[in-house]
Amino acid sequence: MNEKLAVANQAMQTGDFETAVTTLSEATQLDPSRDLLWARLGDANLGAGPKQTDTTQKAKRYGDAVSDYQKAIDLKKQAMAASPKPEDGKTLAAYYNNLGQAEARTGQLEESVKAYDQAAQLNPPGAAQYYYNQGAVLTIVAKWTKPTPLSTSPSQLIQPKRMRTTRRA
Repeated sequence: MNEKLAVANQAMQTGDFETAVTTLSEATQLDPSRDLLWARLGDANLGAGPKQTDTTQKAKRYGDAVSDYQKAIDLKKQAMAASPKPEDGKTLAAYYNNLGQAEARTGQLEESVKAYDQAAQLNPPGAAQYYYNQGAVLTIVAKWTKPTPLSTSPSQLIQPKRMRTTRRA
């Protein structure tokens, strides 16, 4: 399992996210109970998204990343309930941070903001980074919406579009 993780990490460092996705998918099939494998699969899918030229495939990668991070979070919470470790909060906060990024890329903006809030609550020393990321999401949303005249009906308001942001660790 560690070998697959090492191969995937090397592939991601070189920008070969397809190899990383394939390798980590195999690893999660062999051991679906390891939160780290799911989180790294989320990282690989999130990294593969921008490289997709087909918008359907891009959306699929981001959606897969959301699912992968959610699975990692669920597994980490189970592990913490059974046997908590001092670094668990920081790890779980990182998972929520990355979940927020993936949700933002899929247009799930409210969920993204909630994920960043959760990260900040779990790891207060890292809160500045999580709130910075949340601020980036909110800033982009604000740019998408335009001031509307008072006579504009709610059905005429501009809806936020899917956003593109840079990934923060």
